Amino acid sequence: MDGDIQMASLHLLPTVPMDHSQGGWEVLREIIATRLIPQVDRNGVVIFRPQLLPFPPDGRMVSFHDIWARTRPYPERFPQLAYVIAGHGEMILGSHWLSVPAGFGVFVPAGVPQAPHAMRGDRINLSDWLRILVYPFGVIVHRCRLVPMAHEKSIRYFIADTTLSSLFNAWAHGVQQPRTKAIRDKSLLCAFLCLLVESTPVPVNPMDMLPENFATLPTPLQNALVALHSGFNQPFRLTALAQRCFISPYYLCHLFRRHLQMTPLEYLIRLRLTIAWQLLEQVGLSIGDAAVLVGYQDWRHFHRLFVRHFGVAPSAVRSRKVSLPHRIFKPPA
Repeated sequence: MDGDIQMASLHLLPTVPMDHSQGGWEVLREIIATRLIPQVDRNGVVIFRPQLLPFPPDGRMVSFHDIWARTRPYPERFPQLAYVIAGHGEMILGSHWLSVPAGFGVFVPAGVPQAPHAMRGDRINLSDWLRILVYPFGVIVHRCRLVPMAHEKSIRYFIADTTLSSLFNAWAHGVQQPRTKAIRDKSLLCAFLCLLVESTPVPVNPMDMLPENFATLPTPLQNALVALHSGFNQPFRLTALAQRCFISPYYLCHLFRRHLQMTPLEYLIRLRLTIAWQLLEQVGLSIGDAAVLVGYQDWRHFHRLFVRHFGVAPSAVRSRKVSLPHRIFKPPA
């Protein structure tokens, strides 16, 4: 592959919310239970080992908007499984091209740059994906679908269970060894998926937190709010957000101040902290883990924002009944 990934097209696909009838937890659990688990049981973990292909001359990343434009392959801090539900998925992993038919998937190790959607030539093909992101303290499951005019995305479902993380990490360690053990690898992955479908997730649905007067707001402001809510845990870039709404950063800030009495960044901070409150109260995440999930890598900065906004420390909100023993970032001694 040459030094740069080609752009998908002259325009960026918008990310839009997926209907609950397609992206609800019961639907995702049914897909895992009746399609993914039987597929692994029949064929083993080979379904997550697609052939690494040379980069095609006309291959390019499909660029789409979250809060900002995703136009380059990017690494995730944590590993994930991506499974094609329908259509034919194409993606970029490192310097390789992957072509994944329905019923198969991809294991994406942490830190490896990826373009989750790719295309050849100028045609975007339908691809419907189930994605499972594995954190040290649990997993997040969501569904996304690429269609010619949009990138559809379900709400996220968070399951706080370190056993899930341990099972997945044991499996991931095994499949990355030079000599793998087929029975062991299949058993670990099936155990992980079976435990997943028996779990009760906490739906993280920031769209429920849109302002009550959302329908009456100007269209550019509505577009900005949908972008912030759908990508609340992504880095914030005012210029990119304004470009998505086809207005200047100055005018976007004017709309926020006029209709919501705050700046776009202040709105995003409030949204992130509200979601963090729910995770601390309902799931019992550590302060550091809650910070990571809502987009903050520095738990101290998150702590200061939380106290400033709510007037109480995160530790006062965190549920003691369901608290988890693991945390990514530990306070200094």
